Amino acid sequence: MAYKGATRTFDTFTDLRLQKGTANVHVNLLGGIAISDGLGGDFYWSDSSTVPDDNENVIQATVPTGRWVRVGVTV
Repeated sequence: MAYKGATRTFDTFTDLRLQKGTANVHVNLLGGIAISDGLGGDFYWSDSSTVPDDNENVIQATVPTGRWVRVGVTV
């Protein structure tokens, strides 16, 4: 997936959950629970997603619709 927009970096899922995304934003997450714990990776914002947060591949921000989705995961 090619990104033509901004790339932002966050430390953990907790930080990512506080960020409502926008189209063309790519996120580099440094870890899941803690930096370098192996759960980090690249995420994109899916504006219409309502898939439940699974604490790994789909992360719900503080909005009812829209999710951060790990690149390579289909929702």
